Amino acid sequence: MRFVVPKFINRKAKLIWVFSFQDILFLVVPAAILFFLKPQIVPPLSPSIFYGISIVVMGIVLALILLKIEGQPITFILKNFIFYNISPKLYLWKRKTISSQITTRMPEKKLDEEAEKKAKPLPTVTKSKLKDLSSKMESGQ
Repeated sequence: MRFVVPKFINRKAKLIWVFSFQDILFLVVPAAILFFLKPQIVPPLSPSIFYGISIVVMGIVLALILLKIEGQPITFILKNFIFYNISPKLYLWKRKTISSQITTRMPEKKLDEEAEKKAKPLPTVTKSKLKDLSSKMESGQ
């Protein structure tokens, strides 16, 4: 029975243009913070400096949303970079102790001479047989 496997199952649904819901939140939250901080920040700073900072912040947010490196979003790469840098780099091997259960071993039975004669030795594999087998596997026979 054949099944249709959907393609692009890891792709996020786009709501507006190229932005998904998560991307829209990434845009709206910094924009709202800048909008509500404007009255507190602008009087000590000139408006041109505040707008310059706002453009830089929103540019960084857009870069985080839209840019990808080798198919991976930059947010994913930054998250992995941070976790790699804060995680310990030294791994110490710790031996696991095995519970001390007493096990008894069955004595090995020796094969009698007739059984040894009946037992076939393992066939030896030569290079030509190995090549034949590999060619059969590659051709699908």
